[in-house]
Amino acid sequence: MKEIYLVTGNPGKLRELQAIFPSSLRLIAKELDLDEIQSMDSEEIVRDKLERAYALVKKHCRRRGRRPGLPERFARPIREVL
Repeated sequence: MKEIYLVTGNPGKLRELQAIFPSSLRLIAKELDLDEIQSMDSEEIVRDKLERAYALVKKHCRRRGRRPGLPERFARPIREVL
């Protein structure tokens, strides 16, 4: 079973995504204390959170000697936003 880690402390978000994703994926919530910018622009907030989460994943992978990567169908939309 594949595992996907979600950066969220909100149990409601986890339940919502569990209902959407196939049961063959195990979703695991990891709560991280990420600063959140104050803005009325939701796209700006999402972009900032994505950049911070990506930086943490990249840093973690380097420490473990792994290359960060996602399947292309997931990576392309993230790169387009960033």
